[in-house]
This record gives sequence, C-alpha cells and structure tokens, in this order.
Amino acid sequence: SRRVRFSASFVSQVVDGKRGDHEWSDVDSPLKIKKTSSGAQYVVVKKVGGRLVRITPRTPAGDVISDAATLWTLPQARAWAKGAVVDLVTHGKPTKPDPVATFESLAAEHLEAYRQVAAPASVTSRAYGIRHALTILGELPVPDVGITEAARLRDAWPSSPSTATRAWIAAKEIMRLAVEREIVPFNVLDALKSPKRPASRDRYPTLQDLAAIESAAVAHGGPGAAIVRFLMRLPLRRAAAATLRWGEVDLDAGEL
Repeated sequence: SRRVRFSASFVSQVVDGKRGDHEWSDVDSPLKIKKTSSGAQYVVVKKVGGRLVRITPRTPAGDVISDAATLWTLPQARAWAKGAVVDLVTHGKPTKPDPVATFESLAAEHLEAYRQVAAPASVTSRAYGIRHALTILGELPVPDVGITEAARLRDAWPSSPSTATRAWIAAKEIMRLAVEREIVPFNVLDALKSPKRPASRDRYPTLQDLAAIESAAVAHGGPGAAIVRFLMRLPLRRAAAATLRWGEVDLDAGEL
C-alpha cells in the first residue's frame, strides 16, 4: 500500500474517490484506508506470530462496520487502530471499558491519543486545560460527573476566562471519549452553556506607559530589549513578527 500522513482532508478525498482505488497506509498510526463503492473503509494490518492479521472495525456484537472511514473522524479511527493493536499484542483478548474509570485516568488516555494527531502547540494548550479541569474533576469516577460537577467546572476561575474555557473544552473532549467507550450514556457537559467569553478590555497603554517601557528596555539593553522596541513601533502581531523574513524587509524604503 502507499504510505502518506493521514489528515482529515486526505481522508475526505479518499471517501470522495479523488485518491483512486489504492490502499493507503498512515505514517503516524497502524491505519490503512481504501475506497469502497459507497465511501471508504479503515483496516489495521499487523504481523502476529509470523503472519499478517487484517482487522476490520466491528460493533460490540461483532458485526462489520462498513465504510468506517465515512462514519468516523480521524482521531476516532486512530484511537480504534491503537486499541486493535493492543488487542493483538494481548493475544486477542478484548479490552473492555473500565466502568469505574476516573476522570484523571481517562484524561491521561485522551491526551496521549491527542498527541498523535495534533500540533505541539495544540497539545500544550489541551494539557493546560486538562491540568485545570483535574482540580475540579480529578479522581471523580466518570459516571459521577453530573450537572453539579459540570457547573462547578464551568464557573471556576471567574478572573481567568481563558483558563475556564480551555479547561471546559478539555473536559468536554474527555467526556466525549467516555461516551464512545460506553462508560456514560451521554456527555453531561453538552447540557450546559460554555464559560462566558472575557469582556473586551477598555484600557490601553498610555503614552506614559509606553515611555516607561521604552526607558526600561533601553536601560536593560541586549537583543530582548531591541525586540521589545521593534514591536512597539510596528503594527505586527507576535506571530507575524516571529516569522518575519529578510526578503520581506526593504531597508532602503523603510517598509515591510
């Protein structure tokens, strides 16, 4: 099969028939995907005891899930593939969901799976949210996470809406995993509104503030001070300044 790094857009192209009828292998997981007459199908192929074993997604009752690639998101498929390999390594013994899994244990599992599919910056943000969600839900058995606990999580950190939002998003994804594992029947966080967005700031630096920053930068010196003074003079976002290239700079005209 042909190897490529799977992405949501790549899978959509296979489903739509834009990648031909080849079987494709994911560089980052044991997944394989192939076009079918009505969508696309995921499989896992693993060598066990000297022979190749081909695993197709099935329901708990053992029925084949046709066109799994059409039904699942890529993170769901990668999580299934990882579990399928674990089952093979443990001689085919099925791994059953733990009915008394704690929020903390499920959070660790979720973050590990998220690392396989997300960019490092997104993983760092998700880990930050999980860390704060654990202060509210940590060792609580997942089935015990109810409306009261969800409301406590939503209303925590009123002085830091960004922290509350990231904790809420992380918890929601972890509870979604609990639903997929049939540990809980539904995601209780879906029943509540998300934390409120932070209000717009009504204060901006005054000329006196900017003068104080400028004076401190000059007194400090060094490359860091030069960067601060550079950013104070140009209407650039941090990401734009960090990725600026010499080819974008015209020193003669004084322009970017």
